[in-house]
Amino acid sequence: MAAARALELALGAIALGCQAPLPDLPDRVESADAGADAEAAALVIEPAGDASAAPPVLRLRVSAPGDAGLVPLLFEGELGSYHLGKIKKGDLPATLRARSLPVLAWSAPGYAVVAPTAALTPGASYSVASEGLGLLGTFEVVADGVPVLARLWPPPGAAGAVAVYCGEPGDAPREGGSVTLEPAGVLARFTPGALDAGLLEDRCVTLDVARALDESDGALAPPLRVGAAALEPEPLGGAPAPQGTRAACEAGERPLGPGCASVDDDRIVVRAPSDARLWCLVSSRVTLLRAVPGGTRFVVRGWAPLELARVAVTVADGAGNLERAADELTFLPARPHVVISEVLANPSGREPAQEWVELVNDGSLAVELEGWALSDGAGETILPALRLEPGAYALVVREDFVRDDGADVPVPGDVPLLVVRELGKSGLSNSGEALELREPSGVVRSRFPARSASKAGVSIARREPGSLDDDALAFGRSGEAGATPGAPNTLE
Repeated sequence: MAAARALELALGAIALGCQAPLPDLPDRVESADAGADAEAAALVIEPAGDASAAPPVLRLRVSAPGDAGLVPLLFEGELGSYHLGKIKKGDLPATLRARSLPVLAWSAPGYAVVAPTAALTPGASYSVASEGLGLLGTFEVVADGVPVLARLWPPPGAAGAVAVYCGEPGDAPREGGSVTLEPAGVLARFTPGALDAGLLEDRCVTLDVARALDESDGALAPPLRVGAAALEPEPLGGAPAPQGTRAACEAGERPLGPGCASVDDDRIVVRAPSDARLWCLVSSRVTLLRAVPGGTRFVVRGWAPLELARVAVTVADGAGNLERAADELTFLPARPHVVISEVLANPSGREPAQEWVELVNDGSLAVELEGWALSDGAGETILPALRLEPGAYALVVREDFVRDDGADVPVPGDVPLLVVRELGKSGLSNSGEALELREPSGVVRSRFPARSASKAGVSIARREPGSLDDDALAFGRSGEAGATPGAPNTLE
């Protein structure tokens, strides 16, 4: 999961269901090659499934007659006789440990429960084994069509008494209800939507633990199903971090909930307090739900220049405490938002001929680029005339650049080229160098950090056009084919 997941969507209307009952033991699951060890054990897949069609989000009940201390392990793939012998002796080689999956396991009278902490991969096979007994069973996972709601809050690895799960529109179930979090038997309740504001009710649900958690509760498994949806199975629990301090607003900022905000023409930049929190902002144009790491900034956009908008804010901390605020914001006149979006400094083809820098107009104004300057610190390149419309892309390239050289991702013919004699002082450095884009007046409009381009044919890209220049998580190597000239970016 990403470190700062976000939903910027319209509101819907839903509700949610409670956990379905689990099947009773001992419905044995056997596979043709399980062997004698599995014959002595029973493996039950929850929700109801069989060895050839297990769901991606599941739990396993494992029983072995006369073995009260059963500690099952889960492995990717099938296990050969060599590895089974190692498992029986409790001597796992590195190759086998690499195939072991993280699970939450606990004992009950007569059986043990194994709960994988992440959804399993459809089409893959898995094996359950334990020290002393060896193989207990094998099964194969298939896509069952059940939507999986991803955990938006708390962040991965963090504790919290309130959890929010979201999926696609229509994924969330339709009724609230009570559930029990195992193995500590902690009671909790699901309610429709995010937090108590009822936001995004067609795609989100909120789990609220009935009491304060502490370290003695240990890790808690969320329910497998809520209505017709599964939940991301990462465990909950533990004592939440102490509440952080409120952000101290600086010149040009104004208080917004526990943070501070600076208002621009069609967006605001919010600076979060020192601890991670879940932010929800709602206005007539914008709905945003985002888990934000402590001490970071994030952009909320979607307003119109010169608009007067009322913005409601609800913020949850790790303990589930909610803070609400509302403010009227007056947005500024429209201004240029041309952004350095992607850089190919290490092409597979000829260097420096096939290097390029991608620009995108992320604002509401068309921008004349003649006289703008692209600087790499050692020199600058003055851009030729080009009118860049809102949402449009352009590539800055050398005179000897070829759109399709057969080595790199071709540049589509409808992407305009800003042709210059030199790109940088002596080409773009593969080891990484910071870039700046300046208006003719000298105002810096965009910065791109120095990132090593060690892999030929793979660009360094900004996650989104609105990502902040100083956000270290907003830049990385391009995914997909290695580069996306003239198109939205994807990162590895």
